[in-house]
Amino acid sequence: MQPWYLGFLSRDHIATHLLKPGDWCVRSSGTNTKRLLFVVTKVDEKNVRELKLVYMENLKGWTLVDMTNTNTNDELITYGSIVELLSRESSFRQKMNLLSPINRPNYLLDDENLTMTDIKLGEGHYAEVLKGTLKIGAEEITVAVKRCLQVGKVSITDKRPTKDFIKIKLAKSQMIAEARLVNDFLHKNIVKIYGVACNSAPVKVVMEYCPGGSLKNLLIKHKETIKKEERNIFLYEAAKALRYFQLKKCVHRWDVAARNCLIGINGSLKLSDFGLSRRLEDLKGLPNDDENTAWPIPWMAPETLSRKPKFTTKSDVYAFGILIYEVIEFRSLYHQKKKLNFMDQTVQ
Repeated sequence: MQPWYLGFLSRDHIATHLLKPGDWCVRSSGTNTKRLLFVVTKVDEKNVRELKLVYMENLKGWTLVDMTNTNTNDELITYGSIVELLSRESSFRQKMNLLSPINRPNYLLDDENLTMTDIKLGEGHYAEVLKGTLKIGAEEITVAVKRCLQVGKVSITDKRPTKDFIKIKLAKSQMIAEARLVNDFLHKNIVKIYGVACNSAPVKVVMEYCPGGSLKNLLIKHKETIKKEERNIFLYEAAKALRYFQLKKCVHRWDVAARNCLIGINGSLKLSDFGLSRRLEDLKGLPNDDENTAWPIPWMAPETLSRKPKFTTKSDVYAFGILIYEVIEFRSLYHQKKKLNFMDQTVQ
């Protein structure tokens, strides 16, 4: 695999890796066709552009198409392989602003090193978690793999993507953001994220395997026998995980729920699910991709329930308070009342 191929990373994610004008890489189009890729290149300090990397069936070769200035047939020069095309003489690379290929970031994993089983550990609306193994050097370790679900086939000519397609696209973006954010986090009470495998569909986040399942299920199953001291230890471990987030200048953003606290191999609690997590410096109002997000409203602090929400580490403190209620009372704060107006009255 070429080091400049970044798989299904989106243009927005890739833009943060292009540091200087002339930096470039190749990404997948995100469709089910293998005949269309994009070359992303940094034009200047503020802008990036994409060139279509198209396989011409009639010419049996690959060519680059500048989408801002459509090439004529006479200008289309094809090569049998992408490597040949992108390795052309310097004058061509200068013209196309392809000066310095970037290398794959370390949070991107090779799909070939990942094996998944049919053992399902969990499932959401747009993703499922399977048990698997990851090869790291000569060692194979047991992992949990969060796999983005696929909804039908998407054509590159589709003008109106379906609601499910938009949700799947958002889920992919959040999964990649999750892997980027916490890939280098090392804390015994935070689920280890090994990286994301996105060379081919579907996108997969590879995580530490926690055989004890979720804290929520444990509380339900052992409600009659679990001691107060044990529950206090779980809350203490969750607090340590959130403190680590604070030291990293990050916020989990509300979803500090019992369902997102997993029980590790040694019985300790591990905070998970970082799809909504952000660095504080990146939070300026509501991020662009949040309008389609299903928010965990019962865990949201009052200052975040607005059109211009305010995110701070105190937002996580509020969510932690709801987690305390879950653990002490063995139920959600809003277990009987689910209407938003009731939640609003309670918060006020």
